[in-house]
Order: sequence, then structure tokens, then C-alpha cells
Amino acid sequence: MFRTIILNLLLEYEESLKTAFASQFQEPNLGTICSLKGVLLWVIDLPLHNRFVETFLCKLIDVKIISVNFNSNSTRQEASQAALPLRQASRQPDREDLLLPVQQRAGAHPGGQGTQDALQAPVPRLAHPLPHRRAHQPQRMLRLTDKGLATIALKCPELKVLELKGCTWVSSRGVTDIVSRCHSLEKLDLTGCNAVTSVHSRPPSLDSTTITPNPFRLRYLDLTDCQRLDDSGLERIVRHFSQLTHLYLRRCILVTDEGLKGIANYCVLLRELSVSDCVLLTDFGLYELAKLGANMRYLSVAKCDRISDAGVKQIARHCYKLRYLNVRGCEAVSDDALEVVARSCSKLRALDIGKCDITDRGLRVISHHCPNLRKLSLKSCEMITDEGIQIIAYYCRGLQQLNVQDCPITLDGYRTVKKFCKRCIIEHTNPGFN
Repeated sequence: MFRTIILNLLLEYEESLKTAFASQFQEPNLGTICSLKGVLLWVIDLPLHNRFVETFLCKLIDVKIISVNFNSNSTRQEASQAALPLRQASRQPDREDLLLPVQQRAGAHPGGQGTQDALQAPVPRLAHPLPHRRAHQPQRMLRLTDKGLATIALKCPELKVLELKGCTWVSSRGVTDIVSRCHSLEKLDLTGCNAVTSVHSRPPSLDSTTITPNPFRLRYLDLTDCQRLDDSGLERIVRHFSQLTHLYLRRCILVTDEGLKGIANYCVLLRELSVSDCVLLTDFGLYELAKLGANMRYLSVAKCDRISDAGVKQIARHCYKLRYLNVRGCEAVSDDALEVVARSCSKLRALDIGKCDITDRGLRVISHHCPNLRKLSLKSCEMITDEGIQIIAYYCRGLQQLNVQDCPITLDGYRTVKKFCKRCIIEHTNPGFN
């Protein structure tokens, strides 16, 4: 049992911090919070910046989880909604990953069972409503910078989960302070932190010129939209955190095949990888990733339009335990690759082949070899017909989600899916289906 604090960043209410807590605890300072018993999860709809960290967070030395989101809108309702995914402890995927991996169920969290129990606890809320900022008051810029991260690293050594979404003032230096001091850190989310170009641990000695291998527990790293990250920065990351099992590099547009080679060489335990929208990747990068073999369960290469059948076939033959595969927007992927995927990855549960060069022939092979398929996206596959959809519906009766938006499917195909897949949710663009 431990305390968890989620700090949702709203760009107002700055001056209401002490007023709100004084009203709640009848105490002019924040020390009383440290003595609360039985409080597992706190949602504080207040802004976070360096001064807040120094005056409040430094008192909570046993904090395990901190979530910072500068992308949140300035309403308490949306702040509560922003906290919901953390209460459920499930990763919220980027919109381009339309199909959730089957193994990502509510309650799954890299923090372990103790973290899971804490995240499922009821959420106490502040009883005193926060006063609104007056219209004539100028809105001041609130910033969490490397200075704030240094304070967190110093005062919260037992930190296990840190999420910094949209913190554009945070750089690699601040993140280095965190990973060097918080030895228990298991999950690090740096989505949208554009100034971060690498993540590594500091050498044990300030006089040392070499960097020692990472001795910590980091398993989950999300670098989505870190667009300054290049191959050299990525190699430094995977060399220090070779124990990573989850790595997300969505829209890291400077990453090339050389970066994927580094991932394959160092992160041999990797189970989930997303490199969607990394437009410089080619089949040679997939040849390298195929070396990870049966450990891989989740792979997204969506919108990597230089990838073709050759790379997908190589992945399918070696990563035969895949549960989730997303090749949406890879227009050079055809039925030939899909046939190899179907025959090799019989345990596939979720497949996104939207806007690929797929016909009914490919769907027929999928239906015969992957009968346990749960989620399938065929969005913008213009060459499939009712016949392919009907074969999928007949053999994959456990289908729960089907996307046929912008596909030439008629009412007959729609009715067949409804007949054999009773629980299937169908996403479509045909008004006649309603």
C-alpha cells in the first residue's frame, strides 16, 4: 500500500493551491498530507511547475507515480477524464493504432501487483471547489523544467512511474537526473517532449568520462513525438536500457533502419514496439527487427510507406508469436505477405491492414489460419468484396471489432457479419447499414 499522486497540469488556478489545501485540511501548510492514512490515489486539479514541486512534492518522499500532462484543457471535468486511464492502468494508444493489443487489458501495468491494486482504489477528491481565475488577471506561463525534474529526482527516489506528456521545456538533462537517481523507475512516458534527444543514466562518478550500463528497472519507454530523436540518440537509449520490454517511437521521423538495428542488437527482451509514421524505415529495418524472434508480441509499422512484402514476410517467419500487427498505410504490402503472416502467426488476435493492396484472396487465407482473430481493420481496402468479408465472418466467429470504412461492402456482407459474429462492432461509412 502506498500513496500515488497524479498531477494534471491545467494552465490556471495557480494562486488557489494553498487556499484549496488549507480548506481541505485546516492547515496553512502542506505537511499534513504526508500523514494521511489509507489514501492510495490523489487527483489534484491544479497546475504543476517548478515552484509547486519545490514546496509540495518534496514533502511526499514516498510518491510512486507522477503524471504530468500539458496537453490537458483547462477544465476540471477534462482533468478527471485525463486521470481515468491511469486509474485503469492501461496504456492509451495513439490514434493511429486503431486496434488495441489483446494483451493490454485493464489492470495490466508495469508497476506490478502492488501498483495495480493502488490504481484500482477509489479516488478521493478535493471537497472545496477551486476558485476561478478572474477575467482581468493575466494568465502566467506555467513551466515544468529540468529544475523541477531535478527536485523530483532528489525527493522521490522510490518513483516507479513518471509520465511527462507535452512538457516541451524538459530536456535530456532533466530526464537524466530522473533515471540516474530513481533506481526503481519502471515506466517513463515522454510523449511530446520535443527537447529530449536521448535518455541515459549518469556515470557513477562526475569525473568519469564513460557511461556505465544502466542498473535500473526501466521496462516501458514511450518517446512518441520526440521528433529530435535520431539514430545516435536511440542507440544510446537501447544500450543503457537493454532490459526494455515496451518501446514506442511513433512519429520519431529521424529514426532510420540503423536505429532499428540497435534495438535488435541490445533489447533482446522487447515484446512491444511501435515505429508508426517513421517514414525513413524500409524493409532492411524489418530484417533487423526479425532477429528479436518469438519474444515479439506487438508491432506497429503503420504509415511506413517504404515497407513492402519482403520485410513483412521476414517479420512473420521469425516473430511467429505475434498477437498484434499493424501495417496500415503500407501500400506495397499485398496478399503475398498476408499469406505468410497467416500461416506463420496463427495466434494473431489483432490485424490492421488498412489501405494495403489486399484482395479477397488474402482474407480467405487469414480466415483459415487465424480463426481466433478478434480485431480486424480493412479501412480503405478498395479491392475487397462481400465474398471476402463473408468468409472472415464465417470462420472468425469470435471477431469483436471490424473496420470496413471506405470499402465496397454491401448490405449482404454487413448482414453476414451480424449473423455469425454476434458481438462484433462494425465501423463503416455506409449510411444504409444503420
